[in-house]
Amino acid sequence: MYQGMIARRNDSYTKEDLYWGTSTYIGLKLFLEHLARDEVYYDIKPFHLLYEHKHCMFIKVDYLRKMGYLPYSTPLCDEFQGAVDAAAAARNLMLKYHATNNIDILKKNENQLLVIQSKEYEALKKLLLLI
Repeated sequence: MYQGMIARRNDSYTKEDLYWGTSTYIGLKLFLEHLARDEVYYDIKPFHLLYEHKHCMFIKVDYLRKMGYLPYSTPLCDEFQGAVDAAAAARNLMLKYHATNNIDILKKNENQLLVIQSKEYEALKKLLLLI
């Protein structure tokens, strides 16, 4: 994922602009900071991709539960659903920012990224214990 995830004002990228795994949250936070300073163009795609990824993770865990690879009574699906809901909230905050151009929304979204990261971390930790 690109640090700015969208075209920068100068349209140049390097390998240092790429983020993988949980470091994606760092890239998204930097994107929000650059957006607040009007150094990058607005784009909803990074936050929709984040939401889509969390949703796919939920579907995979639910599949593992339904196929008997995870205990059926595990609250793990609820934990992953929490990450999905938090990612949807982050995406919706970006839509709200686009409509209002209120920079305070970007600050709020930085906090929302921490919520998503925390929920995902806890859910993944529990998943690893069950596998």
